[in-house]
Amino acid sequence: MGNCLPVLFRMSRNISSRDTVRIFKSPYVNQLYAANVARQRAAADEGKQREDAQRQRIRRLLEQIPADEFRADMKGSECAICMVDFEPGEKVRFLPCMHSFHQTCVDDWLMRSFTCPSCLEPVDSTILSSLTAHTQQSLQDLACSPATQGAS
Repeated sequence: MGNCLPVLFRMSRNISSRDTVRIFKSPYVNQLYAANVARQRAAADEGKQREDAQRQRIRRLLEQIPADEFRADMKGSECAICMVDFEPGEKVRFLPCMHSFHQTCVDDWLMRSFTCPSCLEPVDSTILSSLTAHTQQSLQDLACSPATQGAS
């Protein structure tokens, strides 16, 4: 048994480019190549379709999570993703755990990971629907930001 790499290396140096062209002109090799390329393209297309379906599902879930315009009287003053203070009139999204973020920041985050960026709790729109349906409090009263909790 031994190592065949030195033998193969010597053989590859002895094959001219003309011989290589002749090898790849074989109908059998071409058939295998074409079948392999077709299989790779089909797998890539299937993966892209799966990825697109996943993105659509996440977008539909994002529509279930409330977003509101930030007002000065709301709790929480900083987006934990971009570390920029909320300005009145900016779109802010409230997650079921009641952390708040800029809508664009958290939507981009949730497209990759459907968890809260602050506490890593799974974001499930049914939890939020259940919470707001069974309480008299508005989301603004419940919202908090870990950056502003504590020293009061």
